[in-house]
Amino acid sequence: MVPTIILVGLVGFIIYLLVAPFVLIVDSNKALIRIKLFGIASAEPLIVDCDIVLLIRVFGVGFRLNITEKIIKYGVRKKKQKIHADIQAHPKPRQNKSFSLRKLMNVLYSFRFRVFRLHIDTGDYPLNGLLFPLFFWLSKWSGKDFQVNFNNRNELVMHLENSLARMLWAYIKPKKT
Repeated sequence: MVPTIILVGLVGFIIYLLVAPFVLIVDSNKALIRIKLFGIASAEPLIVDCDIVLLIRVFGVGFRLNITEKIIKYGVRKKKQKIHADIQAHPKPRQNKSFSLRKLMNVLYSFRFRVFRLHIDTGDYPLNGLLFPLFFWLSKWSGKDFQVNFNNRNELVMHLENSLARMLWAYIKPKKT
């Protein structure tokens, strides 16, 4: 009875991980970049005293990871050098690569924009005037908020959403002919 309950719980958790959305939030007004796996984890990079710190919360427990320290610590390691004669004596056979550009594009198209807003001002009135029709067309074509303004306001607000199941389906679905 107990192993069955544990097995059902484990299978349920794996299914939840597959269908649970993960969200990338970028908001230039709040200086916010956050990645969230709904209900389980979130990560947020910050710059503190010229160091890049990653704030991570998993199941409500938070901790900090100093990325700059890790890069310095592990980036200094010297790579082992291979002997030139050994490389020529045993060339590696070419492997068939099943990852194609079409599959990559399918995975990228599986991402959904929940919110997208881009407002820019280049500071150059003639350039803003040239960009205005392009941004107007982009706004009408995509249904997203693209604007060129003349009041020195630059902002990017973006909420991207996807799930592992949708990405896997986009990767393995058959080609359309």
